[in-house]
Amino acid sequence: PVGPSGKLHVDFVVKNGVYHATETADFRSAHDTGTPELKEAALASVTLQCAREQLGQTGTKCYFVYSASTIIESAISPALQLAERSVDKMFNIDSGDQRRDYFDLILAAAGSPSLFNSN
Repeated sequence: PVGPSGKLHVDFVVKNGVYHATETADFRSAHDTGTPELKEAALASVTLQCAREQLGQTGTKCYFVYSASTIIESAISPALQLAERSVDKMFNIDSGDQRRDYFDLILAAAGSPSLFNSN
């Protein structure tokens, strides 16, 4: 829990030297950037800002992980731009490269080996 009176909750947090906080959004059924998409991105942004304030400005990395096809990703770009303001990195889980990068980052933060590399 983070934010005023602990009313907001970060979707996922792991700590290894610094906190790694993740907020998620499912945009797979979006057709454009409407009010629901903007609200979801704005809530994720506010939640991550509160996490950074509570956990420490310099000791917290924030990530926004979303799901959207390439076509939908273009249509929801205003919502993504809104979320991008408060994160260190964004990942589209529908992109194989970005999914691998996110999971490798989180697994490394948790002290586990990569799922994708044979190191």
